Amino acid sequence: MFATWLNIIMDHRVFIVEPSSTIQQAMRIAMSDASWHTSFASTAREAVTALQEAPPDVLILNHTLTDMNGLELCQRLVALGWTQSLHIIGLAHPRRADASEAAWRAAGAQGCLSKPFSVHAFNHCIRTGLG
Repeated sequence: MFATWLNIIMDHRVFIVEPSSTIQQAMRIAMSDASWHTSFASTAREAVTALQEAPPDVLILNHTLTDMNGLELCQRLVALGWTQSLHIIGLAHPRRADASEAAWRAAGAQGCLSKPFSVHAFNHCIRTGLG
C-alpha cells in the first residue's frame, strides 16, 4: 500500500516558469523534501516546448518573463485547452494590479500565490494543485 501511494506521489510533475536563476535555486531548495518531479524554464518559449514534450500536473508561472508575460502564456494555454489536465498557479505581485490574484484568475489560473511567500505556502499551493 505504501509503495503504491509513494509511486503516485513520485509520478506527479511540477513545471515552473521563472526567469531568475536565483529564484529558481530558492524554489529548488524549498521543494527539496518534496517527492514530485520538478522542471524549470526561464522563458515562455522554453516552457511551451517543454510542456509539449512532457505535460506536467502543475504549472507555476511568474508574471515577468523576457519574451511574454505569464498572464499571456496562461491565457494561451487556456485557449488551447491545456488546462483540462493542467493546474496553473500564477505568482501574484501585491504591488502590481496587472499581476494580481484577480488578474491571474481572469486569465484562467486555478491557483495563485502572492509574493513574497513562505516555503510552507509554496509547497501547500503545489500540493493543492496536485489534488
